[in-house]
Amino acid sequence: MAESQYLIQTTTDTRARSATLLVSSVFLDHVITGSIDRTCRYLNPLTFLEESVGQGHSRGVTTLAVSDCIQAQAPLICSGGRDGKLCLWAPRKANVLKTYTPQCPEVRSLSVFQHGSISYLILGTRDGKLLVYDTTTTKFIKKFVGHRSTVLCSTVRYL
Repeated sequence: MAESQYLIQTTTDTRARSATLLVSSVFLDHVITGSIDRTCRYLNPLTFLEESVGQGHSRGVTTLAVSDCIQAQAPLICSGGRDGKLCLWAPRKANVLKTYTPQCPEVRSLSVFQHGSISYLILGTRDGKLLVYDTTTTKFIKKFVGHRSTVLCSTVRYL
């Protein structure tokens, strides 16, 4: 099977009222949005009609991220919120597969990357930390403390 081609575009309102993630791949073809209303919505990218909606957060969704397609598997979709929770979502419907709560007051940014067969989440927090988690086991891996205020973005660069 040929490697999947996909486009990912993320925008976040500066007041953290909403996050939008556009994902298009062989496995997934949706516009996914998260909002202050605590929901993630999967929209058809051609018609922008809502196909499914799910709620995984007790407070607003502030950020969304998606992993690469690895070994013919659908990408991993993640959301972070004002409630300090991380939610892992099903690839085709707005169903929460797994929820966990890292030790932070609010998740403000997310990056997902694959190393071998393991997917990792890097999350930026309102209190200036970067935290790394294994998405399979939800195990905490590493913490970076250096920012003096909210971490609004992070990315992974492959060398």
